[in-house]
Parts: sequence; C-alpha cells; structure tokens
Amino acid sequence: MSIHAGMRVQVTTASGEQVPMISVSDVVPGRDMPVVWVSSVDEYRVSRDAAYRTPWPSQYVRPDEAAS
Repeated sequence: MSIHAGMRVQVTTASGEQVPMISVSDVVPGRDMPVVWVSSVDEYRVSRDAAYRTPWPSQYVRPDEAAS
C-alpha cells in the first residue's frame, strides 16, 4: 500500500521506536532522498492543513495497520 496525504502512518525513529503520525503528503523528492511530510496525530487533529510538518525518510514510514 502506498502512502497518501491524510493517512495514519507509523514512523520509525532513529532509536527504532514506532510512532503514530498522520501523513500530510504523498512520497515526494527530498534533498537527498524521498520523504513523506508527517504531523503528530494531535497536531493534525487540531490544525489540519496548518499543522506543523516534519519531513521523514519514506523508507521509515508505513501505513498504520491498526487504523485500517
């Protein structure tokens, strides 16, 4: 399954922790690698399109199976 804006996703942190987020973009080209722009679930719930966004390497973003 591919990543699309508005999806619940799980991102993997540098320490290996899985964190739930919301994707606010599809996979897009980053400076050095493809990224998905993500926002925390709470931030997205409150701010929607104005939510603070973080670029996350796409290889560490996967759909949240629990949200299906």
